[in-house]
Parts: sequence; C-alpha cells; structure tokens
Amino acid sequence: NKVKLRWPLSCAHLQSDSHEAVDSVKSLAPIICRLINVKEVSANEEPMELPCADCPGGRIYLDCTITRELYSEAISNEISRRIQMLRKGLGLVEKDKVKVKLDVTGEFRTIVEEKMDSVLASTNSESIEFADLGETDAKSWEIDGRKVALEVERVQPKKGPKKQFPKRE
Repeated sequence: NKVKLRWPLSCAHLQSDSHEAVDSVKSLAPIICRLINVKEVSANEEPMELPCADCPGGRIYLDCTITRELYSEAISNEISRRIQMLRKGLGLVEKDKVKVKLDVTGEFRTIVEEKMDSVLASTNSESIEFADLGETDAKSWEIDGRKVALEVERVQPKKGPKKQFPKRE
C-alpha cells in the first residue's frame, strides 16, 4: 500500500544539533502529533534508518510503515471525510443528524464495523446501514483502489410532546 497524504503515520523524528530545536519538539510533541498526523514525535542528535528530508535546523525522519491499525484508521477517516463532503453538499450544519447508507465490501466493511463509533461520532450520524447502492444516485469514490458508494440523508429532529402548562386563574 502506498501512503496517502492524509493517512496517519506511526512516528516522526527530528535529528538536530540544536538543543533548542530538540527541546521545542519535546515540549510541543502532543501538538505536533495532531498537526502532522503521527502517533509519536521525537527529537535528538541521532540519525535514524528511515526515509528523511533536510529541513531548517536538521533532518526529519518519517516511519512510513502502515500497520493494520494505521490502515484501519486511514480508511475510516477517508470514509468519514466523504460523509462530511456529502453533508456539506446538502447544506447541513454541525448539529444536523444524518442517516448514512454505505456500499463497501470485504476489508473496508470490516474496518467500518470496527470503527463504527468513531465514524458515527465524527460525522454526527445517527446510523450507518450497509446496502447495495449499485442502481441508485449514490455518490461514489475510489479509496485505495476500491469503490465506496455513499448516500446521506438528513434526519428530521424529533418533536417531543407539547408541554401542557397549568392554566392561570
């Protein structure tokens, strides 16, 4: 599998002779991890046996090995991103709930089933139903060489019973 731009990586490492740069990376590690989508970041004067590139103040090394866990996260994020694109196309706002129909098979279906709670939460979806969307107007994409089709429908807010207030006398 080729690593895609938005996919998470396990680690990034800064090799630098600058103690200030090394200390900065260490103190900002949680923020850097979120910004560059890696699980771990480190810094010191030692080089690593990983793909690298020169940068101001040193050299950056990236571990581009995609584990099963990282691949699952990447695919679930890709599907969540597509759901968000469809939500935006419908003019929905963040609080609007949706129902999703998803046409995926094999490994992708297994991944979505495993990451269901995360996908539901990140897309504000009420449900995800696996369905054959072949003869519908579903939007489809190719993700890592496999077809993924989606339909998103807004869920109308439930109206509760009208409150009865006591009559004033």
